[in-house]
Amino acid sequence: MVRQLRSDATVSHAIFRLLTEFEETPGLRLTTWQASRLFRLDPAVCRSLLDALVEMKVLRIEPGGHYTGVKRAATPQRRSGQRSCA
Repeated sequence: MVRQLRSDATVSHAIFRLLTEFEETPGLRLTTWQASRLFRLDPAVCRSLLDALVEMKVLRIEPGGHYTGVKRAATPQRRSGQRSCA
């Protein structure tokens, strides 16, 4: 069943779910239709949320219309033998 978003808390939860899925699944590529089915969201609402995440530079949209995560720079790792500030 597709649902429409009605409250700020519901919108926040939907955005959290979208972000989590893209972060936990490297290489994930979804069209609006696929995302709306996966997250059980109205396609227009889903597109608005995905586009908002593109504007925030969390996702990007590929030429074929697939949304995908933005690759983040790797966090520098501490070399062995270095001490942490404690």
